Formats: sequence, C-alpha cells, structure tokens
Amino acid sequence: MTRRGKSSYEFGPFQIDTVERLLTRGGEVVLLPPKAVDTLLALVANSGRILTRDELMGLVWPDTHVEPNALDKNITQLRKVLGDQFIRNFPKRGFRFAPVTEKVEREPAGLAVLLLKRLSSNPSQEPFVEGMNQALLTSLAKISALRVYQATPGGFDELAGSGKVEAAVQGACLHDGRQVRITVQLVRARTGEQIWGEEYRRELRDIVELQGRVAADVARQVQVRITPQESASLDRAQPVNPQAYQAYLEGRFFWNRRTGEGFARAIESFQLAIDRDPRDARAYSGLADTYALLGSTPYNAKPPKDLFPEAANLARKALDIDSSLAEAHTSLAFVKMAFDWDTAGAEREFRRAIELNSGYASAHHWYGHNLMAMGRLEGALAELTRAQELDSRSLVIAAGIGWSHYYAGEYNRAIQQCRKALERDPNFVLLMCVLGLAYAHTKRTAEAITTLQKALSLAPANPCTLAGLGYARAVSGDAKGARKHLASLRAKAKKQYVPAMAFAFVHAGLREKDAAFRWLERASEERSDYMLYLKVDPAFAGLRSDPRFAAVTGSMNRQVRDSPIEPARVSGPTVPL
Repeated sequence: MTRRGKSSYEFGPFQIDTVERLLTRGGEVVLLPPKAVDTLLALVANSGRILTRDELMGLVWPDTHVEPNALDKNITQLRKVLGDQFIRNFPKRGFRFAPVTEKVEREPAGLAVLLLKRLSSNPSQEPFVEGMNQALLTSLAKISALRVYQATPGGFDELAGSGKVEAAVQGACLHDGRQVRITVQLVRARTGEQIWGEEYRRELRDIVELQGRVAADVARQVQVRITPQESASLDRAQPVNPQAYQAYLEGRFFWNRRTGEGFARAIESFQLAIDRDPRDARAYSGLADTYALLGSTPYNAKPPKDLFPEAANLARKALDIDSSLAEAHTSLAFVKMAFDWDTAGAEREFRRAIELNSGYASAHHWYGHNLMAMGRLEGALAELTRAQELDSRSLVIAAGIGWSHYYAGEYNRAIQQCRKALERDPNFVLLMCVLGLAYAHTKRTAEAITTLQKALSLAPANPCTLAGLGYARAVSGDAKGARKHLASLRAKAKKQYVPAMAFAFVHAGLREKDAAFRWLERASEERSDYMLYLKVDPAFAGLRSDPRFAAVTGSMNRQVRDSPIEPARVSGPTVPL
C-alpha cells in the first residue's frame, strides 16, 4: 500500500494541520471561521511570496464571486488571532506570509483487527471476549505508526480491497478460571497468507501486561517503529483485581446496548467493580457515562439535573485516581458538553483523551457530537467516521454519522447512511428517528410517518419518538395529527419525565413560535443537552431570525452561571428506567 503524506505548517507558536484544518497554539485549538481557515491555508502554502488579491480570492472562493471586503475581513480576523508579525500587506498588490516550516508525516501502516473468536461455548464469557477485542484494538492504536481499523469477517474483504490495510490481526480468546489464553495470527490482507502467530497465557490479574505485550509484538512483525513513550505506555503492567476487571467488562458490554435494561445491568456491574476495587478508575468512568446517558437525549430516564452532577463527580473521581485514563477524560468531556454546554472545555478534554488513547471509539464519537454543536460539521463527520473505523459494529455511532449529514442538510446522505445501518438491526430506534426526520425533510411523508410510527411502537415510553412523529406530521401539513401527539406528550408528562424539548420540537414544526420559545426556555432551565444543537438542527431554522432566539441561547450561559447544582447522590441500580 502506498502511504500518503500528511502535512502541517509551523510558524512561531502556531501550527495548522492541512487535513484536519485545525489551527493550534501550544497544542490548544484556536477557533476560526471556515473561510478564515481557507485564507490562512492559502497564505501559508505560498509563504515567502506575494499573493495578489485576485490570486488569494480565487483560492478562497474558487467558484463564487464575492466583494473584496470579504477578503479584508478574513485578514483582519487572522491578525487578531496571530498578531501582526506574520501577514504583511503590500498596498495595491497583495499579501505575503512570513516563512513557515512544513512537516510531512508518513501515513501510518493500515492494520485491520478482526474480532477475536470465543473459544468457550459459555455465553457468560461474551462480555470478557468483547472487552478483550476492544483492549487489543486500543492497545494497537496507541502506536502512532499504525492506523487501526476494527473489522468484522464480512467487512474485512471491503477493507482489504480498498487498499487501506496491509495486514490483519485475528485470533481467539479463552478465559478459564484465573487463566487467560489468547492466540494471535498476523495475515496479509490481500492473500490471507499467515505472516506470524503466537499463543499467550497469563493470569487474569496480569491482563493489562498481556494486552500491551500482544500489541508490541504485532507492531514489530508489521515492522513499524514504536516510540519510547509508546513503549512505556504498552509496558505499564499494573495488576488488576480479577473480579473488578470482569465486572467492569460486563458493565461496558451492557452499557453499549443503549437500552433501559442494559443501563440497569451496567450500573450493577460498575458498582460491583467499585465494591471489589475502590481504586478502579475505569469503573467510576463507566458509571459516570451511564448516568450521563440516562440524563441525556434520547434516553431521558430522569431530568438532567438529577443525574449529571453525579456523573461529573464520578468522572472527577476517576481522574483523581488515574489522570492518564482516556475514558475518564472522555466522561468529563461529555458532562462539560451535555450539561455545562461548555463546548470549548469539552473539546480540550476530548482532545486530551484522544492524545492518551487514540483508539478509544467513544472519545471520537462524542467529540464528533461536540463539533456538530459547534457547527464544525466537516470535523464532526471526520471524528464520527474514525469512531466507526474503531467500532464498526456500533449502531449508535452509525446514527451519529446520520445526524451529521442531517444537520448539514444532506438529507439523502442521511437516509442512505441510516438505511444501510438498519440492515444490521431493523429495530434500532435511534437510527429510525434520524431516518424518519430525514424523510420528512425530503417530502417523503409516508415513509417518514411509517418509520417514526415503528420507532414509537418499539419505544413507547420514550417521549423523543413521540415528539419526532409529531414533528414529522407538522412539517407535512398534518397540524391536527401533530396536536394529537402534543396531547399525548402532555398525558405522558403526568406519569413520567418528559423533556421540555419534546414539546418545543413539535411546536417548531407547527411554526408556532410563541409556544416553541416558551418550551425552549423551559428546556434551558432543565439543562437539556439538546439545546446544544439549536444552531444546526433544521427544526429550529425558522426561529433563528427571531430576536428571542438569541435570548434563549444567551439564557443557556446564565443557567450555568447562576444556577449551581448540588450533586445528586444516586445510589447504584435504583435509577428508574
């Protein structure tokens, strides 16, 4: 496989990545509007020479006529961020950027990680083997010279044919009492020829050392360089409490199901892991993630204020125990994003998590949602795509990609994405919700209603499915039907928690602005995580020109500043689902 180069430019304390289109200063992201980034990239790529105004405008707006002051505005924005020392103006001629240093990195070797086979017929071993799959993949992903992809047997042929991967890791796993046995083979992607194979046996307490050893051995066989820092990370051989480790793996297994029953089982398992080892940072992170999801859209088990403060406490507890744990940084980032609405602070935590463990799919997944909320939809799609490469079976990540297309107004691409993912599980409700809304925005009313009715039948207790159906009826012109769903939401609210955002969503579809704004104010008071998407969700496009829209988004900052929430002590598995 021919490896392409990835380039970046350095000047002073700044660096800009030409692929991710991110400007950083000392490792911290510096936010710029997209066209300002285009202007900067054009300037640095031509540093040292004068670019005429016409040349520069042609590079930034190749197919669009704009007024000259648009370029001046971008230059002004850049000088505010960079200072005056980098961009020199030559009156009536153009601009010249100061000398820069270009760095071209060799693209990592592509490696597919096939799912380990479960040698035992005992289904209770499934969480353990699933956990080992993820651990092997994330250990390999710590090696920067590797680009790691998770692959199912059916998806591997497509990966191999694409030329993205040179080799594949496959094997099997058996957990027998206190012993773990793993067999691993390395095969050529195109021919299936075995390059290398090995069998490993360890005590369960030494499982972390085993994971690092396997990853290092595979890297050596692929003949890629492991940096001293990566080697030290892989060689961290701290023993684990076997019972706590097994309970943690079971917790993540059930958490990944994204169902009420799954969350209840996850809470029990994470709490058991903490009981067995109160210093198990991973278990605190897992419990934090469970409470956070239960308080967020689309699960809405309880109001956000009842669950997110405890999620924050648990995330910080995990970081107190192990500040190098990527999962803990990801947990805290999600709370900052979804409850504090602090997308900049969340971005710092997500980027730190990915720096610590670039193979952690949830970090890329949730970072993608954070970027969606910030309106950086291209970056969001890139992060979600990477998350899917690392966890190819995850339907919730597939739904996230659907959302990114939906928010970008690419409704047909959202439909295509969701329909393809639903082939794996036709009853995955979150995918149906995205699909139904995309149908509604392409005037495919019958398909929208049928899809969302099915979602409601599968998750009748979830108010989001009812709100989605009401919105689809509203935008299709069926105001009477939409109001019936509003009545159903009011009736449901007498028996369970129904988020204010559900009402706001339907009223926005009905173009009833006064009612929509009243409910958005309540959603702000509730600290609904979905408030993050107001600026990108097409449902609220008709409200954005109204002065009250700025007032609502401004009230989000006041809620966080003026309404400190005391941590809610939620005890173990008693959270009602």
